[in-house]
Amino acid sequence: MCSMKLRIWIGLRNTVVGVLLGVSSLPLYAQEWVYTVRPGDTLWDLIDKYSVNLIYVPQLQALNKIENPKRIRPGSTLRIPVKWLKSQLVSVTVVSVVGHVMAERSNNPEPTTLRAGDTLAAGDSVTTGSGSNAVFQFADDSQLILRQDSELVFDTLSQYGDTGMVDTRARLQRGRAEAAVGKLIGGGSRYEIHTPAAISAVRGTGYRIGADSEQPVTRTEVLEGNVDVAGGGESQRVPQGFGTVVEKGKPPEPPRELLVAPDLSAMPTLVERVPLKFEWPQLDGAIGYRFQLADREDFAILMDDRQTEQARVHGVVVAADGEYILRIRGFDDAAVEGRDAAHRFTLNARPEPPFPMQPEPEKALRHDRPEFKWSMPLGAVAYRFELAQNDQFDSLLLDQEITNSPKIELAEPLQAGTYFWRLATRDASGEVGPYSDTQSFTYTPPPPSPEPEPPSVGDKELKVRWPAGEAGQTFRLQLARDAEFSDLTIDEVLNEPAYAIKRPRSGTYYLRVSTIDVDGTEGVFGTAQQFDVPFNRWSEIIFGVLSTIILLL
Repeated sequence: MCSMKLRIWIGLRNTVVGVLLGVSSLPLYAQEWVYTVRPGDTLWDLIDKYSVNLIYVPQLQALNKIENPKRIRPGSTLRIPVKWLKSQLVSVTVVSVVGHVMAERSNNPEPTTLRAGDTLAAGDSVTTGSGSNAVFQFADDSQLILRQDSELVFDTLSQYGDTGMVDTRARLQRGRAEAAVGKLIGGGSRYEIHTPAAISAVRGTGYRIGADSEQPVTRTEVLEGNVDVAGGGESQRVPQGFGTVVEKGKPPEPPRELLVAPDLSAMPTLVERVPLKFEWPQLDGAIGYRFQLADREDFAILMDDRQTEQARVHGVVVAADGEYILRIRGFDDAAVEGRDAAHRFTLNARPEPPFPMQPEPEKALRHDRPEFKWSMPLGAVAYRFELAQNDQFDSLLLDQEITNSPKIELAEPLQAGTYFWRLATRDASGEVGPYSDTQSFTYTPPPPSPEPEPPSVGDKELKVRWPAGEAGQTFRLQLARDAEFSDLTIDEVLNEPAYAIKRPRSGTYYLRVSTIDVDGTEGVFGTAQQFDVPFNRWSEIIFGVLSTIILLL
């Protein structure tokens, strides 16, 4: 093999040596690969391994000013123009897919559903639906996350032999993508994302790019390294921590500093309610926020991805309890998204607690043994009921498991005061979920029963008095001829703690009084008082005569 290479080398040398001898220096090539010589390397071995044609051996010797092509000093470097190197097509591997992601392949116009483990080639395109995303890995292990409602076309996917250099070019037609590009090897490596308005070229970085195809406008946000953004015939280098906006046909705007990360330190680390809701402090300079939720640190798979104008998000649905991480960043008046803030939390919301129904929240109760009622979550086999006199539940008045129905009535009467109660569900597996939101109510005993003074029976009037109550209270007075108060003579509500009526006919009577509070709550009647109205001869005669005349008429 070595002798064959030598003969080829001699033949080539005879044809080009004259030209080479007349050239004292060659122009520097725009793209070169720098190779570090190892012991035993020769020019023709290197050309045979890395180049497309052995004809480049003498040119490589001249370019690098090598006297003896068979003896190259180990540790020295060789400059090899990229255009001389072998190049082969490579594929992209689909790392993960969430939701509805479709691929159109250059050799098959019929769209197919994309799945993890699939490979894509140059000319293929990918479209993600709402709530969907996909992660791709390139030949140099760089990754790109294509977010929801996006379209990406792979234009160039090639690799220069075993040099480690790659040429990766893709078109983001619309939507958003996040790139994590490893450090590119050699001057021939290329990683570019084209959009309808701009080209973003990187050499080892992490950045986000968004393409609005309707305007069209491109936004680039650099999180690590540098990105060269070109548009309108001009290029702008965007450093780490900055972003830029490019409108089609116009040069990139000057880099603008990304908004700082929001402060999420006050957010809870334990969440016990679904759907989830989060709030955070307003960020200076932000006109809105991007909210993302994932169950892994790289956020390659998003469980939720939305924009909100307010510093809060409600209605986030998560199917299972577990460990999660959310990411929030603000965006400015140019819709350039800022630095990320991440927050970890544990979701422990199942089995879900019942919904308290009775007593109503903060209700003022006037009966001392109230009934408690609640909803019945699916899968519930029992309920844990707690009643306390503070919202920390560190001094429980009642801690009871209830299995027969979603209600309980207190067996012992309450004392006046404020009370707190809550519920948890136990499922068939024996797991007890989180407690419901704490409910409170206040128990105020009914007004006390007044004890009237003994009635004063005069010749013409019957007078009754009892102790005055509190301001605003009224009273109910009942007068009857029987102790059961079934034959009522008087039943009136009075504003004053006194009552006077025309002297009734002689006989035995029964009197009782109750207090009615300002809120309309009526206390129980006090002890009934029995008294007699003596016989009044002339009054009775006159009353009897008048009654007879009325009946005869």
